[in-house]
Amino acid sequence: MCEGRDRAASGGASTFADYEIRQIFYAEGAQFHESDTDAREQWKRQSIQELTADPTVWRLTDTDLHERLGGYVRSWGWDRRGWSDEEIGRRLTRALEDAQSYSQLQYLERRFGDDFTVESDRTRAEYISHSQRIRYRIIIIQSKADFKEKLMEENAIVIYDGHSRYGRGTCFNDYDGAVDMHGDQWENGRTGCTNETGLFRLGFQYIAVPVEDIEHHAYHCAPMKIEDDPPARERRHPYSRHENMRRARRFMRVQLEEEMRNLVIARYRSPSHTYWGLRRERKVHLVLNAGWTGTISAPYDLGSIQQMNCRTFCHFGCSSKNHFWRIIRGGDYYPSFRYQRRPGPDGKLGYFTTAPANWKSCYWLHHLLACPYPNEGEDHWFRVHEYATRMANRQLGSRQERMGFRFY
Repeated sequence: MCEGRDRAASGGASTFADYEIRQIFYAEGAQFHESDTDAREQWKRQSIQELTADPTVWRLTDTDLHERLGGYVRSWGWDRRGWSDEEIGRRLTRALEDAQSYSQLQYLERRFGDDFTVESDRTRAEYISHSQRIRYRIIIIQSKADFKEKLMEENAIVIYDGHSRYGRGTCFNDYDGAVDMHGDQWENGRTGCTNETGLFRLGFQYIAVPVEDIEHHAYHCAPMKIEDDPPARERRHPYSRHENMRRARRFMRVQLEEEMRNLVIARYRSPSHTYWGLRRERKVHLVLNAGWTGTISAPYDLGSIQQMNCRTFCHFGCSSKNHFWRIIRGGDYYPSFRYQRRPGPDGKLGYFTTAPANWKSCYWLHHLLACPYPNEGEDHWFRVHEYATRMANRQLGSRQERMGFRFY
């Protein structure tokens, strides 16, 4: 790749033989593929065109586009403020224009221009940092089998960008256009594609998930039936109950509606169709069996990897610090997963997000590539990662951005 570009500015031949090669495996989760970004941008352009022609389309429910526009208006409360349709239309148009998004590769192309080269199939790219004297090779991966393989690759930088699925792990879809919003790719994986789609689990053993999420995506799940004891509040086992369940002193009984009963995996099904749950953020949640080792998704869980060899692991899904930090960085519980903010004896590094994130998680990779520090000594890995974290957080917190999440 890029061999035709390997010439020094002076015109003399140079193979950059002394440049270190570092591989970045960028895992695109469900709804975070480049074609998803293109589809969202197409939807925004069409919405703006229709709003310009008729500001009242947000009141219609005849198409998905109109229903989504109406949902935005109602969620923001604009329909209750006595504004005219023309004013609401103008505000909707402005909000859509400000909500432009990019995929990882699209953003890096935009920032680096011709210095960032992408292969025609858009699954591989390369950037040569002359200040760092490093050739960064970026490889896009889109399955949980590839994700597991790259976690075990020596000196790799593995970045996941996608849904955290309420703390259950990483989520993948076999890609053919826009992702299907219904099906088991949102949980254990579609039948016949369980090595490609669904969750690679790396979360707490028990996680509370809104009933509406299960109903919306229509995936088969593994709730705790009422005939079993609810998960205990174990102080000696900090990775049993998710942080969001720690304060729950009492669980409620949730009886599933008839149309949802077949979504429970057979061996987890309650004879009374009643399961342990709780109420959180004004929503009814089911307590699901999840975990990171010995899970229903094995061998696609963290515990199936005896030794993670990648140099850096980044989970840039929503609120990943809250969901996964204790497990990935918790060396006392599983010493091979000692991925720290500061490198330990093995030099491994781990980074997360502090709150719900969006496409701007790509800022971190941009600053990693753009770092000006020369590659001098073993501490360069840590210095360049900390530079990326510091600069990306500064950008997210700027007056122009004011994003609610940071890298940790």
